[in-house]
Amino acid sequence: HAYAAAATADGKRAADASAVDGVLLIEIDLAARDLGVERRRIYDIINILEAIRVVTRVRKNTYTWHGLAALPGVFARMQREAAAVWREDAVRNGLPRMGVPVPPEGAPAVDEEAAAAPAGDEDNDSSRK
Repeated sequence: HAYAAAATADGKRAADASAVDGVLLIEIDLAARDLGVERRRIYDIINILEAIRVVTRVRKNTYTWHGLAALPGVFARMQREAAAVWREDAVRNGLPRMGVPVPPEGAPAVDEEAAAAPAGDEDNDSSRK
């Protein structure tokens, strides 16, 4: 992709010369220009990718791509959190039979420690380290 460039030690064709070698960066302005779309459309997508921890913001208009390896853990955590918040719906829809843990009534809706952990930590995801 022309809008995402791996930073190199010498800075040639690098999106950010100060980045660590091999880090894939997405620059919003370049992506919008190369794809011929408005910046806000790129942000629409980036906001979703950031919410599911596929990218993180490095600085204004620049994001680091982490890849899709952590998605199963992110989605599992989101499912557990949703089952805790909407416990009755989770039970009615059979999530416990599908192996999704549903906390007992009255338990905290979200594990604060797990929710605060960076993406991939709950699954020992070494692909981002």
